[in-house]
Amino acid sequence: VYPDKVIVLGGHFDSVVYDGGDPNFYAPGADDNATGTAFTLEIARVLAQTPMRKTVRFVTFGAEEQGLWGSQYYVAQALQNGEDIELMINADMIGNLADAYLNFFVNCNETGEPYGQILAQLASQYTTLIPVIDVGEHYGSDHFPFDQAGFRTVYSAEGDFSPNWHRQTDIISNIDVSYCADIVRSNLGMLVLSSAMPAPV
Repeated sequence: VYPDKVIVLGGHFDSVVYDGGDPNFYAPGADDNATGTAFTLEIARVLAQTPMRKTVRFVTFGAEEQGLWGSQYYVAQALQNGEDIELMINADMIGNLADAYLNFFVNCNETGEPYGQILAQLASQYTTLIPVIDVGEHYGSDHFPFDQAGFRTVYSAEGDFSPNWHRQTDIISNIDVSYCADIVRSNLGMLVLSSAMPAPV
């Protein structure tokens, strides 16, 4: 219905460990950021046969760990082509859970806050998650170039920062899949509602 209005959903797929730059060092990256990649691919799989009212792009960004190169390039191309990106939805590290308090961060810029409110409401209503909304500039992940270009952003992140970050122990047995899945479900709901809106929320 609105093919020129674009929602971008993604997470980065590259992984590093603090290894002095050795590319042969084992860097599994289950939480950082296979969870964000799985987030992107699973929502795409679920919606594959669902007609959307706006263009939705599912993007797994490269070179986030090297300085957001992939997302910076994507935004540069979008600006050059005059794309109307209504919202960028990002997930980076959504799998670590340290205790029974199921909090997660809904990080959004000022213009993305209405979408963050929707995400928080869905998470509270349909899961046992405890969303914590944080409005401001959030550096260091693929939403940031979109924010700097003036686009709305919502970025989900685990409430308990992983002790396995950038370590060889960042493996799937050290993440909580059910917790991660609930964050994915909540973002799926936000995406569907956002794509149905004729105008920005």
